[in-house]
Amino acid sequence: MFRQWLRFAIMLLLLAVAAAGVASQDAIQIHVPADYPTISEAIASAPAGAEILVAEGGYHEALLIDRPLILRPADEAEVILSAAEQSPAIQIISAQDVTISGLTIIGGRYGIDVFLSEDVTLADNNISGSKSAGIRARMSSVFIRDNTIVDIQPPYGRGIYLANTMAWPESEITGNTVRDIPLTGIQTNLAGMVQIENNIVTNSGLRGIAVTEMSHANVVGNIVADNIGSGILVLDMSMALVCDNAVSATRQDSDRQNMREGNGVTIDFHSDVILSENTIQGSAQNGISVLYGSSAWLHDNIVSDSADDAVFVDSSETHPARACASPEDA
Repeated sequence: MFRQWLRFAIMLLLLAVAAAGVASQDAIQIHVPADYPTISEAIASAPAGAEILVAEGGYHEALLIDRPLILRPADEAEVILSAAEQSPAIQIISAQDVTISGLTIIGGRYGIDVFLSEDVTLADNNISGSKSAGIRARMSSVFIRDNTIVDIQPPYGRGIYLANTMAWPESEITGNTVRDIPLTGIQTNLAGMVQIENNIVTNSGLRGIAVTEMSHANVVGNIVADNIGSGILVLDMSMALVCDNAVSATRQDSDRQNMREGNGVTIDFHSDVILSENTIQGSAQNGISVLYGSSAWLHDNIVSDSADDAVFVDSSETHPARACASPEDA
């Protein structure tokens, strides 16, 4: 009798698990404008885990997302979301498991602004004309993949800005194209581990990629070209692996008195960096600058056509390193 009850209990458990699996696969779909005339109304009415599918067209509204959901075009339609510069076009606050993909986002103070959120995926969006940044994420864990961010407004606009994520899971910034940015193309500030990989960053007005304020990052396989100031900067007690990047044509900034400007890679103020297998060419000052108490482990970098030194080191330290090793393993 006991065995029969045990088999019955196990069968009920398996049926419950199977039912839960089917339910998880059948997310509720909401169509805009068929079900709701605006995206904002669809989000406000959506249960957790819903998928909001937006028909082709232009939508002038600012979106607030505070629950798990997917927001994307229906049937690969062209969806253009525009917003006034006083507020973000899309704001994600205190949410988990949010995916925003395939949208064209124009304007807004930020194209997408993420705060106090985890497992947020921003993929395949085209963002332009934002006032302060194309994408900003603070105190969050984000996966920023394959977006195009261009023409952010001067004078203070950034492409992608990730800050205050020390206590959050690892983030990724991968496969994005960031160009024509007034300040920094991609910047981390007080950030936990961030994978910055396979991005194309061109024509930034201050730095291409900047790892700053005690951030930790792997900067790998990026193309960083025609930026002002530093192609790649690691600053203020940050730690980074900088490997297999192509950095070219870093220019000086006449408005900043050319102070430590025009370097392909700059490592500054007590930062620790592995610099391995990078190609750095055509820098207006030094190919690599190691400054102010920093430590750099150098391995098989190719530096050419620098106006001043291929590698400039003040009183800082340089060491040999193995290929693409972490500072702890060098």
